[in-house]
Amino acid sequence: MTPQAPLDNAARGPARLLVLGSGGREHALVWSLVREAAVEAVLVAPGSDAMAQEPKARCFPGVSALDAAAVVDLATRENVDLVVVGPEAVLEAGVVDALSDAGVPTFGPTRGAARIEWSKAFCRDVAAAAGVRMARGRDFTELDPALAFAREIAGGRG
Repeated sequence: MTPQAPLDNAARGPARLLVLGSGGREHALVWSLVREAAVEAVLVAPGSDAMAQEPKARCFPGVSALDAAAVVDLATRENVDLVVVGPEAVLEAGVVDALSDAGVPTFGPTRGAARIEWSKAFCRDVAAAAGVRMARGRDFTELDPALAFAREIAGGRG
């Protein structure tokens, strides 16, 4: 999460928020945010037809949540007070980093901090270094070793 000063709605007025994504998680965020009295508008990129039906919500279907430059442009053009990131693919794409570099307050970790979410191999390495047990697993770049490992954990079956 990028550190920013808290929103001071008493001085600024109602907040303008931007939610990134188009799935059920993002729709739940939009549904909740539009019901807040302190929220003027909830913009969504790209959003969905269902999200567009929510009061105070406006979708931008032409803006990919994975396109950092387009998201920064939308956030600055629409003068949003806070961007809320939904999907982990947006984190992996470095969109939070680009927003932070542009001075746009954002709720979501940077690409480096989110690596534990989008890279299961990295997560496994961190857990092993910390002595945290996890289910058996490995990462592969070739099919045959992956199939051999699958047979091994299946107890030789298959």
